[in-house]
Amino acid sequence: PGLVYVVAPSALVVCEFAIMAVAAPNAKLRLVLAEQQQLLQQQVQRQMQQLLDQHHTAIIATLEKDFCPMLQNPDSANAPQQSVLPHADADLTETTPQKATAAAAPARATEARDLATPNRKSKRKSNRISVLMEEEADTQSSSMKAAVARFMRGHVATGIITAAILGNTLVMYVQLQWLGSIADASLGMGENIGSWGSAEEVFKAFDYGFAILFLLEFLLNVYAFGWGYFKEMFNIVDSAVVLSTSLETFV
Repeated sequence: PGLVYVVAPSALVVCEFAIMAVAAPNAKLRLVLAEQQQLLQQQVQRQMQQLLDQHHTAIIATLEKDFCPMLQNPDSANAPQQSVLPHADADLTETTPQKATAAAAPARATEARDLATPNRKSKRKSNRISVLMEEEADTQSSSMKAAVARFMRGHVATGIITAAILGNTLVMYVQLQWLGSIADASLGMGENIGSWGSAEEVFKAFDYGFAILFLLEFLLNVYAFGWGYFKEMFNIVDSAVVLSTSLETFV
């Protein structure tokens, strides 16, 4: 209500000033408006003063109602606190042993459980050790595969395989010359083949050596790249040739 009394006259005053500014009234109208403004201001001041007096009166009445009895009888205000203290001490003395026993009960239960099952910790430790060993083995195998893959893609392995292919081709050419001389000798068209000496044993040794080398290269590629090695057609053809040659040599 106090805000209404304050805001409403103020709004009227603002409206009046707006009318004065727009309509440009004459001197008499200005005087009348000035007198009305003074009257409104006086009314607003009186209403504000009344509101302040009412608030002060209410505050004083509240303070006298709540605090004066306590100031007049301080012993009666402290009496409930003094009566509560002995009961609180008694409750503390009664509940302290109970709390101690309740706090010790979980520890006793834990000790009993540990004594009843002494092998659980050892089993857990063994399980953790086995898991760590498996993880270490997996890590070592993955690192080994990565090392083998890098080696097979490197220049050293490529050079070795290229040299082996060229050497095998040369040995096959010489072996064909030896087989041709044997065929000529069997038909009586050629010279004696005794000049070849132990060529058969030498060619067999070369065949075994190249077969082992190519088979090792195939196994290393499969170990390093897995099934991804067979995604290229050249690798499929090369694997078929290596396997067929190995079967022919060793079987």
